[in-house]
Amino acid sequence: MNLINFLVETEGLGETIKFCEHYSVLTVFYFIKQIITLVSIFVPIVLIIMMGVDVLKIVISGDVSNEFKKSGSIMIKRTVMAIAFFLVPIVISLVAQLIGFVNYDASKCWTDANKETITRLKDEQKAQANEQTQSSEENN
Repeated sequence: MNLINFLVETEGLGETIKFCEHYSVLTVFYFIKQIITLVSIFVPIVLIIMMGVDVLKIVISGDVSNEFKKSGSIMIKRTVMAIAFFLVPIVISLVAQLIGFVNYDASKCWTDANKETITRLKDEQKAQANEQTQSSEENN
C-alpha cells in the first residue's frame, strides 16, 4: 500500500480518496512552496546587504588589508549562505522529481500545489458534496 494514499469512508460508500487530490492538502503544500520561495528571495538579499555593510565598514576604517582579513571569512560564509538559500527551491523541485520516479503521488502533491489546481479540486469536491446531499434528500 502506498503511504501517500489513504482511505476515507464517505458515508459508507467506501470511496478511496487520494491524498494529493484533496484541496486542503494541496493548500498546505502551496503555502509551504510560497514560504520557501519568499525565503529564497529575501534571505539572499539581506545577506548581500549585510556584505555591503561589511565592505563599507572596511572602507571607512581605512585599514583595508587587516579589516578585510578579519571580515573575509564572514563574507565568504554569507556568500555561500546566500547562494544556498537561493538554490533551495531548485533543490526541492529536483528532489520532488526524483521521488516521482519512485513514488508518483508524492511528486504529484508538490507539482499540483498551485492556485488553479486547488480551486478546481475545491469546486469539484463541493459539487460532489452537493450531489450527495441532493441524492440523500431524494431518498428520504
